[in-house]
Amino acid sequence: FWLKTVAVAHAAMPTDDEIRHMLNDKLKETGERERLKKFVADRLSQGTWRDDLKAQTIEYIKKRGLDQITVQEIMQHIQPLGKQTVPEDLKTELLEKIRSFADEHMPEGGAAP
Repeated sequence: FWLKTVAVAHAAMPTDDEIRHMLNDKLKETGERERLKKFVADRLSQGTWRDDLKAQTIEYIKKRGLDQITVQEIMQHIQPLGKQTVPEDLKTELLEKIRSFADEHMPEGGAAP
């Protein structure tokens, strides 16, 4: 009997992907996703991150040659670099904001209210 109960309870638990999807949906429907994007953009523009990434992009284009490179190639090179160089304190603060939002808007177990 208890094995069936555990199996049923386990089957009802959403997967990590389902929880992420539900959280993302809730962020969108409340407008919090856009507020978080603005928060990140504002913080990145306050420091040197944007200028540093721009300089690295220009250097990459010069190295490869303007006529020898596509926008897609530039994005494939620069996008991972941009993600890697986001300041750790900003990543931490963003994660704290998302966790706080999830605690407030997502019930235990991850199911949307």
